[in-house]
Amino acid sequence: MEVVIVVTEIVLALIWLQQGIMNYGFWEGGKPQGGFVPIIFALVILIFALVITFRIFRHKLKINPFRFNRAAAIPVFSAVGGVILIQLFGIAPAVFLFNVIWMRWLSKYSWTRSLLVSLIFTAFVYGVFRLWLRVPFPTGVIMELI
Repeated sequence: MEVVIVVTEIVLALIWLQQGIMNYGFWEGGKPQGGFVPIIFALVILIFALVITFRIFRHKLKINPFRFNRAAAIPVFSAVGGVILIQLFGIAPAVFLFNVIWMRWLSKYSWTRSLLVSLIFTAFVYGVFRLWLRVPFPTGVIMELI
């Protein structure tokens, strides 16, 4: 299971790197572009995933039978869900939805607290990156249709 999770993380990191570099840019004219945060996150995830891969293969000479571990799969499914939400709705709505889903169903907070904290966090992210740093956010398929 560990190998599946690490391979998934590597693939997601490579997708984020490709999208950030090819579609949004990293740094231009003295300010970060839309791909700045995805590229940084992708590099951090890629480095950690490669270190974990090295440790797995160094310490385990035999392969254990596959057993699905729900707790270990949560970060992988969260990353995949985050990518899907960003592609569908764009960054700001995806951040809001992701936070609400995480707080409500995984952390078991009330609807009121989940919505309030998610709204404040999304407003903070939007204010800092979009308004202050002027980083262009991808809008997503559904938001472009609206």
